[in-house]
Amino acid sequence: VVYPDDDPTAGAASEDSDAAIEAYLQAPQDPGALARLRAFNDEGLARLAARFPGPIDPGSASDVRSFPPPSAHGPLLRACVEIGPTLTPFILPLVDHPRPQIRFYAAFLFQDLRDPRCMRPLAAHAFDPDPDVRLIATRVLESYNRVAGFVEATDLVRAELKSKDRERALLASEAAGTLRDTRAVAVLIDILSVRDKQLRETALESLCSITAKHHGYRPAKWKAWYAEHGQQTRVEWVLDALRHRDAAVRRWASDELVRITGHRISPPQGGEKPTAKYVLQQWTAWWEAHASELGER
Repeated sequence: VVYPDDDPTAGAASEDSDAAIEAYLQAPQDPGALARLRAFNDEGLARLAARFPGPIDPGSASDVRSFPPPSAHGPLLRACVEIGPTLTPFILPLVDHPRPQIRFYAAFLFQDLRDPRCMRPLAAHAFDPDPDVRLIATRVLESYNRVAGFVEATDLVRAELKSKDRERALLASEAAGTLRDTRAVAVLIDILSVRDKQLRETALESLCSITAKHHGYRPAKWKAWYAEHGQQTRVEWVLDALRHRDAAVRRWASDELVRITGHRISPPQGGEKPTAKYVLQQWTAWWEAHASELGER
């Protein structure tokens, strides 16, 4: 019997993998170098994960809130996206790595890697000690909101809204807003009645992000609104914000609709500037045509 540690080819295989990785990093535009990485077996993929996230392109990580996609951050990250979900078992453990930068990029990679196996680990990192990791984990998880298993994954966050641990309740409230979690609305409204000012502020901010409404610290008004509109989709909530008298709110609503639907309305004919009425009409018409496809209530 030849055990792995006694296998005379094991060391050579590792050296071959390392050489292929190094060749790719030196010439990431070479299709042949990338093809060698895509042909890796499990041992090669493990060696690749050991180098994660690789060199990060200068300037790519300047603002966590307006990031380019993961593949724009460095050559090894681009290779990971190209290799695809076969790499998931080797990247998921890195979400729990002691170094925040590695946790951050492991979570961020799943924005492009698109593998539902990431959802529960990302939900757990809504409570990560590093604020950037928390933000990117919940932002990436939110992008899976139409994938089977999303509700169950976000249950892990919603459950902590009622936690007796103040810090976990606070982070859960914050995450609910980033996740645009419509199922958290009722509990967030209840939190507006607690004595803790920071919890109230965080709950209100999340309620506004989720519902596109602002009823202040008035639980009764929020409850009345939710009783009347709670069965509508979130798209309908945001559509209603296009009627707001504040232009900044209307711009936010337009941007949010583009983000969550992927649709962009056509500009008016003749090169005219779109008016608030035009934008509302266009989005309303589009929604009426597509509600049956996207209207999960």
